[in-house]
Amino acid sequence: LDYGESAVADSGYVGEPHHIRTPQVGTDDEQARARHETVNKRLKDFKMLGPNRFRHDPIFHSSCFRAVAVITQLSFQNGAPPFQVTFYDDDA
Repeated sequence: LDYGESAVADSGYVGEPHHIRTPQVGTDDEQARARHETVNKRLKDFKMLGPNRFRHDPIFHSSCFRAVAVITQLSFQNGAPPFQVTFYDDDA
């Protein structure tokens, strides 16, 4: 992370409070987490995440996952992006 940046984790995370934020109800962080879950769902549609097991030689897992990530990114760029989240900087 660059200076002044932080990541968002779920509410179960305990640790680096200066670098990791946990979402508060009704905030932009909560919307960002929901947006990320929609991205995870799109990956799960390809059976790459979740309870489904990769049923091929593990050597192919990285290549297959990257291919699914590229397909998902292309869908974002070509008419099916996840919903937009606007962040407001409280320090500005």
